[in-house]
Amino acid sequence: MFLLEFGLVHRGCIANELSKAVPNVRMIAVGGFVVENRGADEIIALDNPTESDIESAMDFLRSADIIKEVSVIEVSPDRAFIHLVSNAGPQVGYCSEAVERNRCHKIGLEIQHGGVEQWRVRATDRSYVESLLEDLKGMGELKYHKISEKGSWEELIAGRGQE
Repeated sequence: MFLLEFGLVHRGCIANELSKAVPNVRMIAVGGFVVENRGADEIIALDNPTESDIESAMDFLRSADIIKEVSVIEVSPDRAFIHLVSNAGPQVGYCSEAVERNRCHKIGLEIQHGGVEQWRVRATDRSYVESLLEDLKGMGELKYHKISEKGSWEELIAGRGQE
């Protein structure tokens, strides 16, 4: 089993652009769907945001040309959940698609922080993570990556490591 941890400045990704606009807030990509015209319908959680952080995030998203809809759908004591629908996606594709195409399994949730999209994935064969790395290089600036054989497949169920 192989573990790949990577951070990417993802060219053309609205969630990545948002994390650059509000760099002090850790964002968790809770989930989403690719919709018409390669856009996305997704939910992003802001981790421990201030009221100002929420306002800055919403201002950024409202001003982005590719955003069709955006709203704060819930605010809890430690998170704000934002629902957004975009009408276009990254021309280089989504990381989730590259992960799947390269037969890798996502561990936990995607994190966006300070303009870097952060992932942890597992694969049964080293060639799968190496191939994923090659794809990622075409999607933006790979800030870091590490391949190891540590950990357990249990992480796929528990989602540990992204807390």
